[in-house]
Amino acid sequence: TDARTFRRQLEGYMDSTTDLVNCRRGCAPDRFGRSQCFCGNYWPIVKQVRVWSRNWSVLSTGGVLVDAPGVHDDNSARDAVVKRKLKDADAVWIVSNIVRAVNDKTARDMLGEHFRRQLLMDGQFGALAFIATQSDVLDRSEAVRSLRLPAGTSLLQCAQARNQFTVQRLKQDFHAGLREMAAQAGSADADALVSRFDLPIFTVSSMDYQKLKGLRPADGPPRVWATPEQTLIPRLARVGHRAAPAERQGLAA
Repeated sequence: TDARTFRRQLEGYMDSTTDLVNCRRGCAPDRFGRSQCFCGNYWPIVKQVRVWSRNWSVLSTGGVLVDAPGVHDDNSARDAVVKRKLKDADAVWIVSNIVRAVNDKTARDMLGEHFRRQLLMDGQFGALAFIATQSDVLDRSEAVRSLRLPAGTSLLQCAQARNQFTVQRLKQDFHAGLREMAAQAGSADADALVSRFDLPIFTVSSMDYQKLKGLRPADGPPRVWATPEQTLIPRLARVGHRAAPAERQGLAA
């Protein structure tokens, strides 16, 4: 099946806006004249959805991609799922819209004290990465103003500058958090902790990538990026290949 049809088949189980039955089309009444429609969603009663295929090259080395709820979820059941998944993960990728990545408190709290300590205790701190999405979505004039760029800056240059700013800002937050942890632990050598861990950051555009690969022919040309590599999706895929543990790579071979 094609990707669009496949997505639609999953939406009924994962999308909170998809009705279990499309009530607008109506349903045949039962013998008492009552409607047999049940309007609602599957997602509140779905614990998890497992999807498997040999056609996904990004997972060809045996990797398993788990889309878990975000940290600090108000729903205690979902929050418990996240904590359990973090302990079992070989790598942890934090995903956030590029605008929220540096401006939104929730996104920055993902690198907060509680989350950092949990990763450190679970031995996952060195396997952490941050993915800032929608790097192709920006307004040129707004970016020029907020980033204090020259008036003649092109859309491509604006996007590149915003990517660079995002990476610098997130790394600053990450290193500041490490220094805070060192101070709270009574360690005088915060620089050693900072040098021990790095935060890989990927500012990606899945939309422009799909357009450049010919996967969205009806949606027009790419908005910003000229090559698939510029979208950073291929680089992220290579990281995913390497993230799969050796024993799972053997099974996939």
